[in-house]
Amino acid sequence: ASKMDPTGDPILPPALVEKHGGYESDAFWEDMIRHYASTLYHPTSTCKIGLVVDERLKLKGISNLRVADASAMPTIVSGNTNAAAI
Repeated sequence: ASKMDPTGDPILPPALVEKHGGYESDAFWEDMIRHYASTLYHPTSTCKIGLVVDERLKLKGISNLRVADASAMPTIVSGNTNAAAI
């Protein structure tokens, strides 16, 4: 069930509703998503292997620096990605 105020309208950030004159427009929802969306999971694979890092996870363009987290995962595990990164 979605959260509603007593009038039956969704509870939304008043400043955004005022800025857009309501919540029916595409511009409102784009603004809402850009400002309030986040992931509940552990992001992975944000460093492209071959472009940002080499096959040994060395950062390209900076010597003696390696990526040692889930941002360079050639194959994503089906379980908790945080566990695999640790």
